[in-house]
Amino acid sequence: MDSLGSFSPPPLLYPSGNYISSIAKEIKEKHVHRVKKQGSHKEFNTNTIATTHGPEKANENIMEKDNNTAPTWPPLEAHLPLSRQNELLDLYYIHVHPLYPAIDRNYMQQQLDKCNNNNNDPSALWPSFFYTVFSMATQYSDSLCHNLADYCLHQALSWHQIHKSQSPTIMTVLALTLLAKCLELSKKRYHHVARTWKIADEIFQAIQHLGLYSTSTCIDDRYDDESDKERAVRIFWIAHTYDHFLGITTGRPPAIDESKINIPLPKSLQTDDESDQLQLEHFLGLIEISKGAGRIMQLSPGPAGLCAHSIYAEALLSSCDAWICKELKRLQTATAHRLHITERRLILYDLLILLHKPFLEDGEAKEDWNKKCLKTLPHSHRICTDTAIVITDTICELALDDLEYICRKPECFHALLTATRIHLLNTSIPDNNAAEMIQGKIHFLHSMAAYEALAPTSSQAAGIYSLWHRSMKQSF
Repeated sequence: MDSLGSFSPPPLLYPSGNYISSIAKEIKEKHVHRVKKQGSHKEFNTNTIATTHGPEKANENIMEKDNNTAPTWPPLEAHLPLSRQNELLDLYYIHVHPLYPAIDRNYMQQQLDKCNNNNNDPSALWPSFFYTVFSMATQYSDSLCHNLADYCLHQALSWHQIHKSQSPTIMTVLALTLLAKCLELSKKRYHHVARTWKIADEIFQAIQHLGLYSTSTCIDDRYDDESDKERAVRIFWIAHTYDHFLGITTGRPPAIDESKINIPLPKSLQTDDESDQLQLEHFLGLIEISKGAGRIMQLSPGPAGLCAHSIYAEALLSSCDAWICKELKRLQTATAHRLHITERRLILYDLLILLHKPFLEDGEAKEDWNKKCLKTLPHSHRICTDTAIVITDTICELALDDLEYICRKPECFHALLTATRIHLLNTSIPDNNAAEMIQGKIHFLHSMAAYEALAPTSSQAAGIYSLWHRSMKQSF
């Protein structure tokens, strides 16, 4: 392909430039007056980061013993009596179901009752599925011991090993997707990275085995009932969305090929009420974003080619940029829950930076490379900087409960990480102007306030804030 060398496209090629700059300008003016004041970033009511927790540590030791036991079903009464199982299902349908609207509550309850009553020969799928659901739901409980999530996750993984030899079904795809997501939410997520990727591969293999890509090979032939058919359609798109979002947060290439998909989007059923329709609207929004994420991840070039875009790459860059801008404007009139809208905005902001990613490679790039990119791609640099400012301000303006809630989602936490990296880069780029460096420091400190606020409930945020406090704070 022909290289355009130092081609610098006009700003109109990137519609997000004006859109993001108009938002970031007000934010920068709001914070620049606080530069010389103590507490220049937003203050949160936070607790001191603790390295140990007495009562929780004791419970963790108890759970550790239980985690070494063989898979058990029904759940042990000491941990999961029926009343608690129902409580966890309620939490699941409040917090998780809007993202994975595949199974209605009545069907879920029927399967749980059936599984609990079939003590002698339970299906391996359903114990694994329900333990995963319980583990995910525990993440959103203020009263339950969070080590219960580890116990349920261990049981889910154990039952998953039993089920691996069985032929996959449609429900296998959903069970595996939830299990992989549950590993991402685990407080020991870093110990589960390889396992998460392995289960993500199993999802793809199950989809291929079932022929879920096409309605003609699977769904239309297997199901006569409209509800069953729609459930299969939604399960496929749940797996698709998870697969592509995993690529955002871990860099894993999407396994599901967009060009081979011949399956309709989810649709409303006659039995859906207003709440169901709002959840479906949010789900369709996430599907659309996941499709765009797949295109952007396939577009991203290697570091060596970042400063010499081809004509084809420039066209795709402009096209994806325009799509992100259109989706952000569409959210201005969306009727979904405010936190769901915030979630989608943060993912789109994150994708915008990943699209203009030359300035995310600071760790591997040399100084002369950074200088060259600043001269040849000024619009991408400005878009990355302004988008990072908008991400940080969006997150830090949330109430503490909302902040903790939204950052439980790996895609949203990744947006904060991406923004922090851009801020840090802008404090250290050679020949960067003083105003740019000051703004970088202001918003980097602003992002550190978010990590400090998240530290009591997020081990990842606690680690980042602790590292900053011990090794970098003095230089700021």
